[in-house]
Amino acid sequence: MEQKKRYGLAPYVGEYVLCKGWIKGWKDISKTSQRRVVISQPTIKKPNKNLLFANQEILSKEHHLNLFINKDILYSYEIYEDFQIYNQFCFAGVVKEYQRKNGTIDYGIYPTAQSTLHYRLSYITHKCLELTREDRYSSNTLEFMNFMLPQLDKMIEELEIAGDYLPTFYSTYNKYKIGLDEWREGVEDMISKIQNIHNSRAYRRGKYKVKKRNDGQRKQQLITPFLS
Repeated sequence: MEQKKRYGLAPYVGEYVLCKGWIKGWKDISKTSQRRVVISQPTIKKPNKNLLFANQEILSKEHHLNLFINKDILYSYEIYEDFQIYNQFCFAGVVKEYQRKNGTIDYGIYPTAQSTLHYRLSYITHKCLELTREDRYSSNTLEFMNFMLPQLDKMIEELEIAGDYLPTFYSTYNKYKIGLDEWREGVEDMISKIQNIHNSRAYRRGKYKVKKRNDGQRKQQLITPFLS
């Protein structure tokens, strides 16, 4: 019986594409240091940094795809909670032609490292709000804000480098840019405010309710998502 070929992908060999489908299962292959992930009913679309994935041009719809994810980029997939069997999942990659064992030609998508930009921006939002609620003027908050400033600069740089290859499953280039710029400005303002408070007489006289602690484990939990 002839295996189903993905001819719909043939015109797009070498092109970078965005995809969404359902995770049917996976298997780790120690020989090649890869994880083979079977994606059911994937939709492949043409990237456009100014449009959400839902609004992008459809290139092909397939019955299934096998993704061979190299272990060195696997972390960028596992960081997302939806990377679980039977969940709908988004990914990006390059269309390539390959030869099956029986000598026939087929087409597939070879995944690239997932962008973690959306995850990290969401994390910043959550943790900064959490810190400013609990320890608004503490040294812990100041230390975290000082750590976050270069991280935000790095994320802004990543956004610019991504350009037309930016995955837009969750947001567009313009929305990411506005959000990152606003957070950078907000973090700078917060650093300045905390520093002024720490240098004030009112702070030295204990008029500000500040939790004076330096919890190393808590700090490690806060910065872990930026260490990969």
